Amino acid sequence: MKRLIVLATGLNGSPQKWRPLLERLREEELIVGSKWLIFNHCGFYDIHGFSKFFTKSIERLSLELKAKIEQYWLTAVASDEPFDDIICIGHSLGGLIVRQAYLIAAGAYPESVKNEVSWVEKVSRFVLLASPNRGFESNNFLVSAGVDISSATGLLPILRDMVQGSAFITNLRIAWIRYFSSFNGQEPVMVQLLGIQDSLVKRKDSIDIQQFPNGVQFDISDANHHNIYHPQGRNSEALEEWELRYKVIKWAILQCNPQEPEQIPSELRSGVTINPTESAPETTTVFVIHGIRDSNSGWASHLEDQIRNLTKGKIAVVRSTYGYFSAFNFFFPGLRRQNIRWFQDQYSYRFALNPKTEFHFIGHSNGTYILGESLKKVSAMRFNRIYLAGSVLPCQYPWQERFDLGQLKELRNDRSCWDWPVGILCSGLRGLGMKDIGTGGFDGFYFDDDRIEEVCYYYGDHGKPLNKENHSSILAFILGGDRSHPPNLLTLEQVSAKFKLISRMAPYFAPLLLLLALCIVFLWIWWILQGFAWNNLEFWLKLIISVAIVYFAYAVAKTG
Repeated sequence: MKRLIVLATGLNGSPQKWRPLLERLREEELIVGSKWLIFNHCGFYDIHGFSKFFTKSIERLSLELKAKIEQYWLTAVASDEPFDDIICIGHSLGGLIVRQAYLIAAGAYPESVKNEVSWVEKVSRFVLLASPNRGFESNNFLVSAGVDISSATGLLPILRDMVQGSAFITNLRIAWIRYFSSFNGQEPVMVQLLGIQDSLVKRKDSIDIQQFPNGVQFDISDANHHNIYHPQGRNSEALEEWELRYKVIKWAILQCNPQEPEQIPSELRSGVTINPTESAPETTTVFVIHGIRDSNSGWASHLEDQIRNLTKGKIAVVRSTYGYFSAFNFFFPGLRRQNIRWFQDQYSYRFALNPKTEFHFIGHSNGTYILGESLKKVSAMRFNRIYLAGSVLPCQYPWQERFDLGQLKELRNDRSCWDWPVGILCSGLRGLGMKDIGTGGFDGFYFDDDRIEEVCYYYGDHGKPLNKENHSSILAFILGGDRSHPPNLLTLEQVSAKFKLISRMAPYFAPLLLLLALCIVFLWIWWILQGFAWNNLEFWLKLIISVAIVYFAYAVAKTG
């Protein structure tokens, strides 16, 4: 049998560390003579690999691996010795790269087309060594700051892509499940080997791998994230541990059949345990996401209770876990985006628990922004029905593209006549160059389509559509697709002409107000520094009073 074995290493995967494993595998009778493609893409082992870490995304590396596989494939075909079998192996980051390269070539994404070079049909096995299939948690300040800097500057794109809930990870998990859920024929064997001592990858992070009959995760004793593929030390104890680990890896690459876990060789059973698969019985999930000047209590919890009561607990409800979100936070792009990764991770996790799940969405204010940005970045994300109230998305939001990609089926947009956070704040922020937000929750969306239902105008403020008397209408739409409108709505002519005028003028006044604020700050600093001297009591009094005023203003803004 003519076989190609593809290996994508991790960030710290130097050729020296891989040599002991590869030398032994090449001598194994079942794969001797196989062609090997070692993809040392980037990492910390040399200056060339280190530079790639700063500039190349996982998507780019996946495309490079895909191109290399196609080159090997075409060369073999030209030599009249085509490959009969392909085995894909990946450690850590490499596990994400081989999976993404496969999905791109298979045309698994809405915007991709299946490759004419049909090497994906010959892939029989994926062996992942500590692959962070759910991404890693940014659970400390330095990592979180690094991810934020990467998102803002474009540097360290791998760090941005590997974090839990990133657009890349979310797309990969959803596309993987969706592709293999409708796979024709026998899907490849999928094995994840994870060290018990691994502090980076969690046991439950590979649900998307384990959801299929041919997918399984094995826990390996005496191994961590870094040494799972090479011996740790040269003493007799370390070499003995490595010997067992090598046998496990060899067995996973050559013989493991997830549908027959009882066939684990007797000499490996002491070092290998099967990690059980998580699943969820619910086939429908509703996201309920609050926005600015709001928290998880109130309308969000009330809607959750109603959904559970109406469906007798057969529908899962996911509410946002972050607390009060102020208008001050919304003003800063980084703060209003901070919960997008949480939302994307929750979506992919829920989908992995049950691939048959259908999703609906109820969102208010900044919750609509989280949804809109996620849909743009995660093409594999899909919803049946979406309900928006007080939406802060632009009127020009590309709903046509979302519908064309099959990301939603129906949309309802509820608008209020006195919605100042949307009509005035969002309008003004657009005047400051923030084009990712807008007045869709006041002016409506510029997309005329039967699949969008504009419900306007409620007589009230930003949160009026979410009052209890409207909950039955919201749930009738989300759970049953009912498009009937609540009573007593205003027409456009009944909306205050003054409010509409202020909304239209806000983009022009906002830069002037910002300039005025900067002038005040400059004059204030100049006033503090007048007569500056370290022993000047007046200077210190000015400074202390100024700090107290700024802190008080900040505290008020954070709760406003």
